[in-house]
Amino acid sequence: MVHFEEDVGKAVKFLAILPGFMKRVAGRKATVIDKRVQQCLDYLRPAIDDRMATMTRFGKNWADKPACYFGGAWVIDEVVARNQGPEEVARIVLFINFGAISTTSAAILQALYDISVRPELANTLREEVEAAVAEEGWTKVAINKMRKFDSFLRECERHNGPIINALSMFRNILQPVTLSDGKFLPKGTTVVTPTFATHFDEGNYPNAALFDPLRSYKSDKAVQPQLTTTSADYVTPGRFFVSNELKAMLAYIVANYDVKPEYEDVRPENLRTRSLTNNPSDIARVLFRRRQVD
Repeated sequence: MVHFEEDVGKAVKFLAILPGFMKRVAGRKATVIDKRVQQCLDYLRPAIDDRMATMTRFGKNWADKPACYFGGAWVIDEVVARNQGPEEVARIVLFINFGAISTTSAAILQALYDISVRPELANTLREEVEAAVAEEGWTKVAINKMRKFDSFLRECERHNGPIINALSMFRNILQPVTLSDGKFLPKGTTVVTPTFATHFDEGNYPNAALFDPLRSYKSDKAVQPQLTTTSADYVTPGRFFVSNELKAMLAYIVANYDVKPEYEDVRPENLRTRSLTNNPSDIARVLFRRRQVD
């Protein structure tokens, strides 16, 4: 999965410099994407064959059908409906996971950089983590009680999220459509979300340039906007599993380690490219020291 994500990135950069008529041939001959699909299929074929055989025997809605995206909900259903084979299942599984690898890694790095230059924030988050874990243990219930942590990660995503580029969610209009407010979009139109402008609009976020880790926190336990809550003024993707994953990993780090940047009080700068991406530095160092707890 990880190599596939890396190889797709390399392939995109390579194909971008080629003229259109060469892309299809070069995409097959000069990249290793098909090799990665075959490697994935080597692992998954027994499970895929078993699920397809069961579907053929008992029909689409057999009893005790798995409720996972791979075997139950839609991937194999869709592939069978298209009269395609196991290779297509492996390809879809790779692309589904593609979106989770680089974005989650980037989110962890950005949050870690933000914690490392704010020791007072680390202490605040640590207190909340220790209180929640003391009461509930390392459980999902404890993670749900980390409301300050959720607010902090939401602010991380607003400032430096893995998709916080000038524009995002590029979509091509395949058929003419009229929106609910009367705007007409002809076929061939490209529509994008102005992510950066939305997240740094003073009308949406007073003092928007300020990184305020408790901006969304509600101390009276009133309903507070969550990391997973998308809206017209917060357009990062809402991902429940990833939210729990991020909080669990970072909570463990702040509970067990002191962290600081390599250069005192200097947060590593993001890497911005002509393709409008906004990535965390991949050469910066964060120093770790195990906490001394009495």
